[in-house]
Amino acid sequence: MQNVFDETDEFCLVQKKKCVKHNNWEKLRRAEIDMERVRQWLKLDELIEKERQIRVGMAQRAGLLPLMLHSTFNHEIVQQQYVGQTSTAQATTNDETMESED
Repeated sequence: MQNVFDETDEFCLVQKKKCVKHNNWEKLRRAEIDMERVRQWLKLDELIEKERQIRVGMAQRAGLLPLMLHSTFNHEIVQQQYVGQTSTAQATTNDETMESED
């Protein structure tokens, strides 16, 4: 059986109920259209869900909370501060030790 939905220049002259070749073609065509609609609705639903996820992501990125929670460190500066604090603490300890010896 060939595809009855392909356009040709031929016309079927047999009565609708007696034609074996085109039997129930309306139901078949309606079923194909319904399936295409279902596919389109599923695709639309998928795209709406993606859009929702993108919007949620954009809303979460724009707030102040993520900026406050996300921290980056310049480890060289942190190390210099640590070295400066330890040398200051050692100097203070040495001064206290010298005062107690006097």
